[in-house]
Amino acid sequence: MAEVCSIFKVKGRIGNTIFSERNGKTYARSMPAAVKNPNTEKQQAVRNRFRVAVRFYQRLKETPLEKVWQRSGRNVKLTGFALFMRVNLRMFDHRGKIVDYEGLRLSTGNRDGEYDLSASVDERDRVTLRWAESVDSAYLDQDDRLMVVLLHDDRAFSPEVVEEVQTTRGDRTATFALHRKKGVPVHVYCFFVSPSFSAFSDSQHLLV
Repeated sequence: MAEVCSIFKVKGRIGNTIFSERNGKTYARSMPAAVKNPNTEKQQAVRNRFRVAVRFYQRLKETPLEKVWQRSGRNVKLTGFALFMRVNLRMFDHRGKIVDYEGLRLSTGNRDGEYDLSASVDERDRVTLRWAESVDSAYLDQDDRLMVVLLHDDRAFSPEVVEEVQTTRGDRTATFALHRKKGVPVHVYCFFVSPSFSAFSDSQHLLV
């Protein structure tokens, strides 16, 4: 940037030169010769990852999970979509895949979650979930309902809410049947929902 000596006050752009005034002095600088490419490979990857996350959220809208995110977003003054993207965008890649099932959240909130959550599968492909009682919530939130969501490895963008689970926090166990192709891993997400359906725990992930 160069200082300009002139009896005339000059501001703005003339040709490829931009004039500006600061502390009573006039300065001139040249415009950049070329604009950086706004469509680099990295920028394309970022945009594609965003589209992948949007596509997953659209599938959530076909389940009760949309209402979960809407209510959770309202609690932090965001839309459900904005909160989902803030929490989960990095869990997807630009090639259309979920890259971090453990980090993926299908719910988020400040409700107590499951302690020492574990899963076992019997010979009939029935899953039994167990969790411990929290000392802090031993007399609180016992009526919170457990919500279970499945993502099959061969159709991960088709979330399945397990309707047969009608279990509360105080039960400390839940059982449900899997309906999967032989040998296909299933990602199980569990979280608690308050009786008023206004508060939620962060979902926890298990692989069975």
